[in-house]
Amino acid sequence: RAARGGAGDRADQRRDARSPRRLRKTQRVRKTATRVEDPDDIAAAERTAVRILGGASQSAHDLHARLVRRGFTETAASAAVSSCRELGYIDDDALAASVAVRHTRHGRGTARVVADLRRRGVSREVIESATAALADGEDEAALTAATALWEREQRRGELDDAAWRRMGGALQRRGFSSSAIRAALRRLDRGHSAR
Repeated sequence: RAARGGAGDRADQRRDARSPRRLRKTQRVRKTATRVEDPDDIAAAERTAVRILGGASQSAHDLHARLVRRGFTETAASAAVSSCRELGYIDDDALAASVAVRHTRHGRGTARVVADLRRRGVSREVIESATAALADGEDEAALTAATALWEREQRRGELDDAAWRRMGGALQRRGFSSSAIRAALRRLDRGHSAR
């Protein structure tokens, strides 16, 4: 098209703006899952649950929600989740422990673990038991993460107040408690001042 600005061009632009290729990834419409033939079929719900669990470990809450989204009734979804729990396919305690270890390994704090487990629909008691052991080592984990951040800030140049605030904010976003952050930054500051 050589000329721009005509009525036809504006209509083409509006149509192009609405096309799925032009939408951002987050704006794309999700493909709807194929609806089940019999929403009350417990055996079909169990088969679907096993397929879902074959992809990744799920909490009981997440699995139930996914089955309902696929078109099963609450009763069929609950029965399928119970069956999977009895067979040992669902174990919220093991899932919570696994999530806690993974977050700890990646240098994240207790608050980040708790947020992830809440998002997955894990019960409060399971979350508390999974994070009980993390609280003891949080100060050391915060110090390790703060040391890595401190080294990165050192490469940028002199450590000013803004650098210390950036490190504190980064530690907070990683899920460390404010007391663990303060302790870690104080230890780093003492070590930095002693040099």
